[in-house]
Amino acid sequence: MEAAQQAEAKGDLPSAIAAARRALRAAPIRPAPLFLLCRLLLRNREPEANLLLARLEAFPDYAPGWHALGGTLLEAGRPEAARVAFQRAVAAAPGHVGAQLGLAAALLAAGRAGEAAASLAAVEAHAPDAAEIPYRRGVCLREAGDGHGAAAALRRAVQLDPGFASAWFALGLVRQDLHDHAGAVDAYRAALEARPDLHEAALNLGIALQELRAFETALDAYAIAYRLHPGSFGRIAQAVVAAPSGRLWLDLAGLRDALAARA
Repeated sequence: MEAAQQAEAKGDLPSAIAAARRALRAAPIRPAPLFLLCRLLLRNREPEANLLLARLEAFPDYAPGWHALGGTLLEAGRPEAARVAFQRAVAAAPGHVGAQLGLAAALLAAGRAGEAAASLAAVEAHAPDAAEIPYRRGVCLREAGDGHGAAAALRRAVQLDPGFASAWFALGLVRQDLHDHAGAVDAYRAALEARPDLHEAALNLGIALQELRAFETALDAYAIAYRLHPGSFGRIAQAVVAAPSGRLWLDLAGLRDALAARA
């Protein structure tokens, strides 16, 4: 088992599969090597994996195996199959927060954002101080079209972890959706404070400032975004010239120079 896991960590799937086969031959009635071999075959896109999936049914209570299998299926772009695997893990170990988070991720990937948010609400009872859970719930609620619910969940996330840049950024997006541009400015600034390299936060900060008619300050934010990621210039230029609160900047080379000078 250990040899297979080490080979997998190095990205050597053929060696990992060979080691997992040896482990399964040595312990044919144990679930761990069977689940591991199935996962590795799935990662290597080998049809044999589908034959092994039926054998896994003999171990409905093996939560670690179902959890790991769900992650592999999700990475392989099979969210519905991943959902089933994560549900097995949750049924076997109801307090398994990782499996609950995986289930929510699978539901979201399958386009079932509302169900994902509901499943995460149940998880919070098991880990009330984990900022990751309300953050993910907020993302799911936004996807489901519940902006106010999303904002409340994301505020909870940043209260639990004031340095959670991704949660601040997501809160900025939700506040923009709700036309709370001043609130979005605060959220994007907090995201940049937590992660100064987050160029998307700088770009969206500029857009939110434009909505508040603070154009010169918006240019400062765009300059930060341009410095962090010069490839974002096209999006910056579009925001500057196309938004109702922007300006008609006919000389795009001049705009680039102005941003570079402010950076």
